Amino acid sequence: IDVLNDFKNANPGSALLADYDVVYGGDVTKWIKFANSLRLRLAMRVVYADPALAKAQAEKSVSDVTGVMADASEVARINKSYETYSHPVTIINGYNGGETQMGASMDSYLNGYADPRLPKYFKEAGKGGYHGVRNGIHSTTWDAYRNATGNVSAPNTDNMEIVWMAASEVAFLRAEGALRGWNMGGDAQSFYEQGVRLSFEETGAGSADSYLANSTATPAAFVDATNNGGNAAAKSSITIAWDAAADTETNLERIITQKWIAMYPNGCEAWAEYRRTGYPALFPVMNNDSEGAVGSDLQIRRVPYPHDEYSTNASGVASGVAKLGGAGALVPITGFANSIAASAVEFKTEGFILGVGAKMFTIAGPVIVYGTVASVVYGVVYWVTTLF
Repeated sequence: IDVLNDFKNANPGSALLADYDVVYGGDVTKWIKFANSLRLRLAMRVVYADPALAKAQAEKSVSDVTGVMADASEVARINKSYETYSHPVTIINGYNGGETQMGASMDSYLNGYADPRLPKYFKEAGKGGYHGVRNGIHSTTWDAYRNATGNVSAPNTDNMEIVWMAASEVAFLRAEGALRGWNMGGDAQSFYEQGVRLSFEETGAGSADSYLANSTATPAAFVDATNNGGNAAAKSSITIAWDAAADTETNLERIITQKWIAMYPNGCEAWAEYRRTGYPALFPVMNNDSEGAVGSDLQIRRVPYPHDEYSTNASGVASGVAKLGGAGALVPITGFANSIAASAVEFKTEGFILGVGAKMFTIAGPVIVYGTVASVVYGVVYWVTTLF
């Protein structure tokens, strides 16, 4: 960032590699703003693990002389005016029998809020209205949810671009930072409302004034348009309009809910935010076939370790399992149980004999050694501290 700032100051108005830049066309200032915005995102990602580091890096991002993204023209995306391409969702939906539909949670929020972004994100179902699908449906009911049935809403990919980061996300990040008492250059409400307005502008949804003033609309109950038993009560009652009298956690939910909506279709980042904060409130899967490995309400927390890691990096897997298991790093029996369970779950798809039976002890040894040594070390440290 410092190098780019120096280049910008020494070469005002100059473009950098403009002929090859399909994102910003060589605009150095926009690249610096993207870099600062990305640092802000990463800072917020660790806010629960290291609050001091998160605050320091977030404030460093917004205080930079060039600043962060704040305008819809600064969205980091593969610009279709520079490069012709189809979004991956277009490919998936167009060439795989219509296997991509609006999710039930998105259905609940967008319909409940009468959100003007709804037709920008999704197409009306053939039988009318905008209808989603619960996650985790079984393949035996899948045909009823295909786009051709007219029961559900497909993504509207007409003008969909690959977006790495939008200006609206940056405004929501600053809103959360301000809510936490950080110096973000403004207050939480102003940045929250700016985020919504930017999202409307980025999607071409018109004015957000009446939407932001709505203090009564709440997420709607989900109605399964196929009558396959997916109906569910709304998971949240969070409203749109900012409420200065609400507690911090309620306004955090408000910020993240609108941030989640604005991020569409960036599913990876939306999942990261849900995993970090627990917001927005999402419907659980219809059928949980993980045999207890994944909680229906907590939902997916991480990607499984690749199988090769168990044979080529057993000690690393053992360390990771111990950390994920909490006390497993300190108490040998817990570490042993974690290693057995982790291996069994990771390899259960290979069968009970060649998978679970053969692999469940793959990392048990390293975990016992690691746990025993760690327990002794921490025990000695604790004993020493009691002497003073």
